[in-house]
Amino acid sequence: MRFIKDNINTIKGFFYNAIVEGIVACLLVIGLVWLLTQVAVYNSQKPELITFDVENDELILTPYNAIVGGHLQLSPNDLEYQSGDYSYMYGRELLKERKSRYVSHWADKDATLTWLIEFEQAGNYQVKIVYKANPHKGGVGEFVCQNQSLEFVSHNDEVSHEMIDRIIGEVRIKEAGKYPCSFKVSHLSQQSFVELSKVTIQKKRD
Repeated sequence: MRFIKDNINTIKGFFYNAIVEGIVACLLVIGLVWLLTQVAVYNSQKPELITFDVENDELILTPYNAIVGGHLQLSPNDLEYQSGDYSYMYGRELLKERKSRYVSHWADKDATLTWLIEFEQAGNYQVKIVYKANPHKGGVGEFVCQNQSLEFVSHNDEVSHEMIDRIIGEVRIKEAGKYPCSFKVSHLSQQSFVELSKVTIQKKRD
């Protein structure tokens, strides 16, 4: 009887240890997943470094390579929420769609698009925005870079069926380096703003 009791206690101890080790392992896995998630979220909120090298005449900034702050609606989204399609061609088309997106709706005045730009040369840079204006979507926007603000005004009666290129001014980069540049809305007329496709920066030749 004592032998059987000892064996039962041994088996109980074995299962108890196995359960404890299993719980510890699960907690470690959950902790690791949480840590990796936090790292991914942190990295996703850091602007991607975009280099404006000396050989380029123009730098194109789009919603795709920006950090989006606030509530913005990007279009098109036809492929984004399709499920069950894991083909190579679907991935290519989805990436193409993401790169072509524009801001179709500015849901609040605190919404921003921010790019981290590495300027390899100091100097004056011309800033141009590419957008489409729809009825009743006026307002005032700002491009801010290195403590300089360029204002862009769109009126309610401005309408365009095609994208418009508009030069909004110049910013002076005093010395080469990395600087965050943002486009934001400082005033919304009615409920929305223009459909912003991209911002382009061009180095002014001396």
